[in-house]
Amino acid sequence: MNSKIIKTLIALLGFAAQTMFAAEPNWQVDGSQYEYNMTVTGVVSLSDTLVENSPEVIVAAFNEAGECLGKTEVRYYAAIEKYRVPLMVYSNTNNEVIRLKAYVPAIDSLCFLTGAFNFTSDASLGNYSEPKQWMVVTEEVAMQDDPSSSIANVMVQNALMVYPNPVEGILYIREWTANSTFLVMDLSGKVVLKIESGLSNAIDVGVLKKGYYTCVLKDKNQLMIQKILKI
Repeated sequence: MNSKIIKTLIALLGFAAQTMFAAEPNWQVDGSQYEYNMTVTGVVSLSDTLVENSPEVIVAAFNEAGECLGKTEVRYYAAIEKYRVPLMVYSNTNNEVIRLKAYVPAIDSLCFLTGAFNFTSDASLGNYSEPKQWMVVTEEVAMQDDPSSSIANVMVQNALMVYPNPVEGILYIREWTANSTFLVMDLSGKVVLKIESGLSNAIDVGVLKKGYYTCVLKDKNQLMIQKILKI
């Protein structure tokens, strides 16, 4: 193999690697720079689909100024045989609003989460047996969230319109555009169907096993979610 071909292959591999990992964030926080800290324990989900059962999922906490105040990865706890997101949050100010973001490799996206809370020094929100429930939503919905809002109220605002539901064979998507990606995930968070570009709003899901799934439609501007029942 001549040197020109080798250089071309190296360049292509480098480009592929950059594309594959382009969405992964570089969130950093130095806890020694802050006077106070608190702990939060939760799980991340898309509708009813848990997506936290993978060590690649990253969750971070930010204040209203966009400063990263905490970062963690999903961890498996053998004692309870479950995955949890243990997050240490730092701050120099009590009572400031903290919002959460996540990088979810299953859908290759940076996501906004429900569950905004006020920072309280030495406090603990959630635990391993009763974790906080963090739902993936759009940025617009997340910014409307506050420590007193409910998951049910915010989740309805970014629901994906698909029909019929329940579905046996063909599923129709109302909002699908040419530059978006459609994914179907089982309840374990595994992507079982992925289609790029909305060339047709009709998707054949007849090959899927019977049961509940979460549909995700994403583009550069939005992330829409809906649970379906395959019959």
